[in-house]
Amino acid sequence: MHYDKSMRKLTNFILPYSIYFFVFGSFAFIYTQLIPYLTFLGFSTFERGLILSSISLLTLFIQIIYGYFSDKYNTIKPFFNISYLVLGVLSFILYKSTSSNFFIIMLLVSLVGALFRTLAGYLETWTLLSDESVKMRFGSIRAFGSIGWALIAPLTSIIVNQYGYSVLANVLLIMIIFTLTLTFMQKDVTSIETSSLRFVDIKDLIKTPDYVKLILIFTIINIGFNTDNFTVIDKMIFLNATNTQIALKWSIQAIIEMPALFLSGWILMKLDILKALRISIVFFILRIALNGLASSPDQILMISLLQGVTFPLSFLAQKFMIEQITPVRLRSSAQMIGLAFYGAFPAFFTPLMSGFLVSLTGYNISLFIFSISLLSGLALTFRLTQFHKAKI
Repeated sequence: MHYDKSMRKLTNFILPYSIYFFVFGSFAFIYTQLIPYLTFLGFSTFERGLILSSISLLTLFIQIIYGYFSDKYNTIKPFFNISYLVLGVLSFILYKSTSSNFFIIMLLVSLVGALFRTLAGYLETWTLLSDESVKMRFGSIRAFGSIGWALIAPLTSIIVNQYGYSVLANVLLIMIIFTLTLTFMQKDVTSIETSSLRFVDIKDLIKTPDYVKLILIFTIINIGFNTDNFTVIDKMIFLNATNTQIALKWSIQAIIEMPALFLSGWILMKLDILKALRISIVFFILRIALNGLASSPDQILMISLLQGVTFPLSFLAQKFMIEQITPVRLRSSAQMIGLAFYGAFPAFFTPLMSGFLVSLTGYNISLFIFSISLLSGLALTFRLTQFHKAKI
């Protein structure tokens, strides 16, 4: 009996935190050195934009399929574990590669990037569809993902500087295999009868006006996030930032977002979720504009502190606002289809547009244009109908 209670405690309280720490830590290995690695291979800003844009097309397809089949078969765990192992193998091959062949690298990056983006949202959906004891601690559990990212992101630059990208690939694969032992112990989603779900039922989501508006709003916000991930990182490289400074940017952002994630329950009780979304967008407009004014990597590092407001509030809005307006039987589909559109389109659009604008106007004007574009997302929040009086 004592053993059973200990195992339940492990599963319900300790295991989710550990999984997020190591999964997002492994994502830091994959993602934070991706642009520097493409630069190392000799690809230009425009070529890097094309390669990174290729991620979105595959991501769009994968996320919709994952969401649909998760609802249809009422399971996430096996899909996640198999895909996570495939991600590890492909990432290993990518960072072991010394090829400068554009199409080979594009194929590898698109597969790795699509799985990375899909599994990050898929893990969050898995948590939201868990039992109430796990779901109510979603913010603090997700914060451990930020801790993993913050601690491991600087390690990537140390490994690359000391041993090169080949050793980074070795460490990454070992970490993913270890993390799989944790995810195998985690419970699958809470059982809800959805076996009668048909693909045509997805049209119910499209008929929900606020769902469509939310997808548009989050698409615009994620153009801002991708601008920070791609254009700002490219500007840092242009300003002669080191691998350590780039890794430090990722680490600072992960650390500064933790307090709000740990306090997410209190925030959602005290602050209207719609107001939280608007605050996030306003600070994002400011953040992108300030990056346009920055003249050194150190200034960009200081500006990245605004992640403490922009990411947590918009992240909570994405997860809880979509869940609030979605039928139970479609919640996995709603999260993953939403993520497919507001994740994939910005990932496709932003690098291409950024490459074009940077070549035409330079980094600073490009960032000002992206900053102004976020105003359309703020305007759309005033057209939502279900959240003006509702609180989570």
